[in-house]
Amino acid sequence: MLDTQRTEVWSGVTIAGGESFETLQFWLATTFPGFCRLAADTDQYSCLVDPGNQWYDLTTINGDSFAYLVTRKVGPRTAEFGVHAFGPHALTAAETMVEQVRVWDRNRRGGPGPDFAVWPKDTPDERLPEGLVIDKRHTRVTICWPAATTATGQGASHSPEREE
Repeated sequence: MLDTQRTEVWSGVTIAGGESFETLQFWLATTFPGFCRLAADTDQYSCLVDPGNQWYDLTTINGDSFAYLVTRKVGPRTAEFGVHAFGPHALTAAETMVEQVRVWDRNRRGGPGPDFAVWPKDTPDERLPEGLVIDKRHTRVTICWPAATTATGQGASHSPEREE
């Protein structure tokens, strides 16, 4: 796939240096069935990201294309999240992942993290909370996101297209 042209899409979501975005990884992992972590040889870095930008191993794979999280400097100690993608459907993969970065920024950033619960194997779907369900041999594990009830305003100044 690295032989195809790299596509990039920028989100408008920024982050200050040293600011945590730890829930973003969990959000992406519970949103995309094809979530994984990308490993690359150092000689491939120039193909993955431009000099001065940073790439992260947070990756989604969708059939014949994949997308991964990147940042670029947009101000002193401020970076913008974006996505690079490769493959025949790279633009769709990048746009889909960028949209989830925006959803995280609007609805999850600074709010509570996910809730994890373990249920008996025979628990019917309708009794499980909405979210990701992982069926194991003897149990069902759910990962769901509680409603963000705090009015912290996190992310309010980060995305210029957000309506307040």
